[in-house]
Amino acid sequence: MSATQDAAAVALVTGAASGLGAALTDLLLRRGARVLALDLRAAALDARHADRPQLWKRAHDVRDRSDAQRVVHELVSRWGRLDLAIHNAGVVGGGALEAFDPTDSDRILDVNLRGVLHGTEAAYAQMVRQRAGQIVNVASMAGLHPVPYSSVYAASKHAVVGLSLSLREEARAHGVRVSVACPGLIATEIFASARDAAGYGYGERVASVPGGALTPAAAAAAVLHGSERDDALIVFPRSSRALALGARVAPGLLRWAVGRTMKPPA
Repeated sequence: MSATQDAAAVALVTGAASGLGAALTDLLLRRGARVLALDLRAAALDARHADRPQLWKRAHDVRDRSDAQRVVHELVSRWGRLDLAIHNAGVVGGGALEAFDPTDSDRILDVNLRGVLHGTEAAYAQMVRQRAGQIVNVASMAGLHPVPYSSVYAASKHAVVGLSLSLREEARAHGVRVSVACPGLIATEIFASARDAAGYGYGERVASVPGGALTPAAAAAAVLHGSERDDALIVFPRSSRALALGARVAPGLLRWAVGRTMKPPA
């Protein structure tokens, strides 16, 4: 039985105040899990999630490695173990690299890569001691194929994919499972409010995607379904699975297609 199928499961979710993280928290609670909801924005956590016995809300900056370790220690002290850790917190940013602010580059790498690493280190240490548990790191389709004008963001997501798939192989010996989720576009605040280096809104890109973006609720269901199956790569929706297949079997053709279709923002 997977961690998400166990009604008494103990889970943590980062970036839980909005978007996919909030939807994951809601779905886990509906399934009867006890959940530690983490976000840098404590007020947003309180506004998004009503108090209930099986929910614990805590402010947390994923860039703080020491606090990531404290989070796991406090969780285990409170509920005895950690069954599922979903590292979802992330930021976006893009534009031509020559116009990109190095401060923004550092922020993207600090949150998207180091933040996931810090959480993974802390959760994994506890799960090794337990000889059980599951880690799901949330990357992006940008971690599986090239994304022009989002080079730093794509680099952070490629790194999360590499971290997760590599750790998955060594974690087997300890009874720990590791997956990485690579969703297509999700209609969340992170995209609606983000703008690239040229001032082009990511919300406009989401609106221009054929078929539109996934709702956070649909994305959360896909993540938990993939974790229950113990998929190494949790890729969704179907159109994204086709892209992932193309990246494996015809990478040159996919690079050509991406290069032709993704033009500099006006």
